[in-house]
Amino acid sequence: MIRPSMQEKKHNFHVRIANVEHEHVIGDSMRMQQIFMNILGNAVKYTPPGGTIEMEINEKTSHIYGYGCYEFISRDNGIGMSKEFQEKLFEPFSREEDSRVSKIEGTGLGMTIARNIARRMGGDITVESESGKGTQFVATLFFKLQDTEAPNTEKLADLPVLVADDDKASGEMTCLILDNIGMKGEYVLSGREAVERVLE
Repeated sequence: MIRPSMQEKKHNFHVRIANVEHEHVIGDSMRMQQIFMNILGNAVKYTPPGGTIEMEINEKTSHIYGYGCYEFISRDNGIGMSKEFQEKLFEPFSREEDSRVSKIEGTGLGMTIARNIARRMGGDITVESESGKGTQFVATLFFKLQDTEAPNTEKLADLPVLVADDDKASGEMTCLILDNIGMKGEYVLSGREAVERVLE
């Protein structure tokens, strides 16, 4: 989908796969496509003709049993963005006021949607950029490993579990995993809330 636009602008596109131990995973391909269409679509839009776009894929240590943690790094040598704009990039309808991009179409919703999808998958998207020097996006995503033998969880069925985590997305993801193995997961966002819930 992105290739014709890259070819039109004569971009150099390189993909590098490093440290990927588990290649067979289960995930939502449509949601992944939405994430990468937004990230790579922006790279193409804001990288001048003849520029370079890179995609690097790394498998990181996962703290969730049966799930792999994957880091997708997109780099370009495009026009970049100011520090001020990076702080509001993931807010709805954000567009930088820059004469270089005033004619480029877009609603300003793409990266908001992409980050929301990543967080619902227990991951996140971060950005580093410098005006005039390019941009790097890092999408961290978790996928169920296809070749992992599932542990026997029958004895855990219907047991209640309280998860305490100050990151809402992590709490939701952990509860989703607990629910999938038959446990009853709930989460709170602080230790104080956890203590209050236990003492109720």
